[in-house]
Amino acid sequence: MKKTLALTVAATLGLAAISSADAHELRRYGKGAGEFGEKIRLAFGHWSEPSREDQPNGIDFTSVYYEDGSEDGNVIDAARGDKVSFTKVEVKFFESIPDPSSPFGYRVGKVLNTQILCDTTVVPPITDACVRQKLDALNTFADRENVQPDTTRNKYINTYLPTDAGVVGYRLWGTVQDLVEQPDDDAAANNTTGRAPKGYVPMKEPLTLNGELFVCGAGSKDVRMIPGDPEFDGRLHSFGCITKMPAFGARKDPNSERPYSYDGSFAVPDGH
Repeated sequence: MKKTLALTVAATLGLAAISSADAHELRRYGKGAGEFGEKIRLAFGHWSEPSREDQPNGIDFTSVYYEDGSEDGNVIDAARGDKVSFTKVEVKFFESIPDPSSPFGYRVGKVLNTQILCDTTVVPPITDACVRQKLDALNTFADRENVQPDTTRNKYINTYLPTDAGVVGYRLWGTVQDLVEQPDDDAAANNTTGRAPKGYVPMKEPLTLNGELFVCGAGSKDVRMIPGDPEFDGRLHSFGCITKMPAFGARKDPNSERPYSYDGSFAVPDGH
C-alpha cells in the first residue's frame, strides 16, 4: 500500500515507549482524492529515535502529502512554492498512569509542565525552536517504489533539549497548503483511486492546525489503531516518549544518581 509506514513496535523502556527508528504517528485530514478520501496525509514524530533525555531532539512533521488523485500524492514542498507555516509550537509533559488494560501499559494523565518553543504572534516573538523545512531529506514512508524526485522536500523539524524522561506531547498552530504541482505528477497516468482523474488542482483553502495535539506512546491517535478505520491493522503505532539514557562509566559509584558514572578523574596508564 502506498505511503504506509509499516514499522511497529513493542518495547518497554519504563513508559512502554515505542522506539522504532521510524516510529511516527499517521494522520489524515480533510476530504479529497486520496485512497481513503483524504486531502492531506502526514506523519508526526521525533527526528531522533529512541528519544533520550539530555539529548538534542525535536519534532518531525514529515511525509506531508496533498492527495491530488495521483498514485504517490503531491509532496508539500515549501521550497517549491507550497505553504507550510507554523506560528506557534508548545511542548507538554504529561503524567504517566499505570494501566494494565492499555496495550502500552499506561495511560496519559494530567499536564505536568508546558513550555512555548515558538510563537511568532507575540511581541517580541519567541523563536527558540521554530519549525523549519529540512532540505536534505525526502520522507516517503519507506516506500521504495515511490518515484518522487529528490528535488522535492516534505520534512519539517525543530530542535530543542528534553531534560526529563516522560510522556511528551506537542501542540501546533499553523497552515499547510499545496499550490504548485510536483514535477513528475500525472494524476491521469497514475490514478489508482477508482475515481475519474482530473489532473492537478491546487488547494483552494489551507489546512489549518489550531492547537493540534500529538502525544507520544499511549497518546497516539494514529488512524491505523482506530477500529473500523480502513487502515486499521490491529498493531501499535506511535512516536517514542522520552527515556533515560543508559549510563556507564569507568568505575561504579554507589553514591551517584547514575551508579555506573564516574565523577572524578581517572588516569589511564601509559601504554594503554
